[in-house]
Amino acid sequence: MKRYILVLDEGTTSVKSLVYNRELELVGSVSKKIESVYPGPRLVEQDPEKIYSLVVDTCREAVKNLEINPEDIACAAIANQRNSFVFWDGATQKPLHNVITWQDTRGVDHLSDFVGSPLFNQYFPGLAPYIPSIYTPVVVSATKILCPEFAAALSRPGVKWGNIDSWLLYKLTDGQTHATTLSTASNSTMLDQPTGAWNTYIAQFAGMRDDMFPEIREENAGFGMMKEEILGIPIPISCMMADQQAAMFSQGCFLPTVAKCTNGSGTFVNVNIGEEFKEYGNLTTTIAWKLDGKTSFMSEGGSYTAGSCLEWAQSQLELYGSVRQLDEDASSVADSGGVYFVPALGGMAGPPYNDPTARASFMGIGPSANRKHFARAVLESIAFAAAGAVKAFLELGIDIRKLSVSGGVSSSDIAVQLMSNILGMEIARPRSIEATGLGIAALAAVKLGWLDKGELQGCMQIDKVFAPDGRGERDLKRFIEWKKAVDRSLKWLEA
Repeated sequence: MKRYILVLDEGTTSVKSLVYNRELELVGSVSKKIESVYPGPRLVEQDPEKIYSLVVDTCREAVKNLEINPEDIACAAIANQRNSFVFWDGATQKPLHNVITWQDTRGVDHLSDFVGSPLFNQYFPGLAPYIPSIYTPVVVSATKILCPEFAAALSRPGVKWGNIDSWLLYKLTDGQTHATTLSTASNSTMLDQPTGAWNTYIAQFAGMRDDMFPEIREENAGFGMMKEEILGIPIPISCMMADQQAAMFSQGCFLPTVAKCTNGSGTFVNVNIGEEFKEYGNLTTTIAWKLDGKTSFMSEGGSYTAGSCLEWAQSQLELYGSVRQLDEDASSVADSGGVYFVPALGGMAGPPYNDPTARASFMGIGPSANRKHFARAVLESIAFAAAGAVKAFLELGIDIRKLSVSGGVSSSDIAVQLMSNILGMEIARPRSIEATGLGIAALAAVKLGWLDKGELQGCMQIDKVFAPDGRGERDLKRFIEWKKAVDRSLKWLEA
C-alpha cells in the first residue's frame, strides 16, 4: 500500500525533502543550504544546476534515512520560491545563466524604459505615474529581462523560460513537462491575473516568444513522472504550489479575512481576499491557487529581506552563533536599549514601502548599547516589519480576523509577542513551523483521496496563541520609533 508523500521544498536559503505519511505526520526530512551569489550591486543569483542537484540529493537521502521502499511513495509534490527565473536550452536542459532570484533588483535600471515606452502607455494607460518601484506587479520580470545579459537567450531558438518550479519540473521529468501553476505564474508578473493567462503585451515588450512559456495548470492537476534514475522507479508529481501560498493552504486561509505571516528568508503577510480580483493601494494582489476551476486571490505585504538579515547578522557581523543563542541573548535584555535595525539589505522591497533603493541601518545607538541590544534589534525588526504589513492591510480596509505565523523566526516568543502587542490581536503559532511543506503535502493528500477537503482546517495543530500582554502601549511607541528609522533609510541610493 502506498504510504508516503515526498515533498520537494525548494526555498530561497535551503532545499528540503520532507516525507509525510497518510496522517500527514512528518516522518523524516533532509535539508541542505543553497548559496546565493552577489556578482554586483542589486544582483542576487543562484546556480540552477546546484539547486537541481540538491533536490535530487536530499530526496535520495531522505528515502535512504527512513529505509522506505520507493514503491511505497504515492507521489511527489513541489513547493518553490517565487519570481526567481531562468532561461535554459530545451534540448540539452542546460541553463543559459544563473537563476535570477526574487531578491534581485537589477531591472530598476530599465524601469523608466519600460514605463515610458509607447507600448506600455498603449496597453496600460494612466498607470505610469502610480508605479512606485520595481516591485509593482506589472513590471518586475519584464524589467529584469530587458537587461542585456539576456539578449542571447531571447534570440536563441528552442529556449525555455520559467520560474524555479518550471526549471525543476523540466529536469525532474527529463524534459517531458514544461509547466507551472497560477500560484507561481502570478508572481512572475508575466501573467494577466484577472484572466489567468500569460500577458502577451509584457512578453512582447520583453522580446519573449510564446514557445518559451510553460503551460499553466491548476495546482493539483498532475505534472508528469519524476524520472526513474532518481529513486529507481518513476514517481508521479501530483501537485506544485508557490511557497507562500502553500503556507497559506496549511494554515487554513481558505476564506476572506483569514491571514498568515511567514517569517522566513523574507517576511510575507498574506490574506485571502476571495474569488474576485481586487487591488488595494500599493499592496500586491496575486493568485493564491486555482482548484476545481475556481481561482482564489490574495493580497500580500511584507519585507523581502527581513529573515535574510538574521543570517547576515550571524555570518557577517557575528552577532550570535546560532538562532538559539540569538533568542537567549535577546531574552537577557529588557529591550533593544533604544537601538533599531532596518532590515533593508536589498531595499525595503515589499509593500507597503516598495523601495529597492533603501538600505539597512542601525539607529538610536547610545553609549550603553551592547552586542545583545544589537542582536535583539535585529530580531525585533522582523516583528516590526510583519506588524507594519498587517497594519497596512487594516488601514486599507482589509479586515483581518484571524492571523497565524510560520517560518523559522516565528519560533521566537519575543518576535511573536511583540507582533501581538503592536497589533492588539491574538496570533496563533502552529506546532510545526514547516507550513510550506505541510501545505503542499495536504494538497497532495486531497488529490490522493487520503484527506477530505473538509478536514483541511485541522492540518495545522496550534502550539501557542499569543495575546496582548499589557505592554501594547509601550511596544506601539517603539514601533513608531522603528518607522522613523525606516523613513530615514528610504531612497538611500538616491540621496
